[in-house]
Amino acid sequence: HVTRDEAEQIREKWKNALAELNRREDDTPCVIACGCAFGEAGYDLETVLAQADQRMYEDKKNKKQLGAVR
Repeated sequence: HVTRDEAEQIREKWKNALAELNRREDDTPCVIACGCAFGEAGYDLETVLAQADQRMYEDKKNKKQLGAVR
């Protein structure tokens, strides 16, 4: 139950925390794939969760293509 702006702030905090963690570690980078979706009034939770899941897999694929995930 967060707004789009709040979700983006959370994602940015994760990104910054991971960057800091990866600066400290030398061997294995920590990478997180993330997918967000939002429901409007009268939304179907299963549909919103499926959208978020699909976006997470797209994010993971993009990170693999960029070499962020081994």
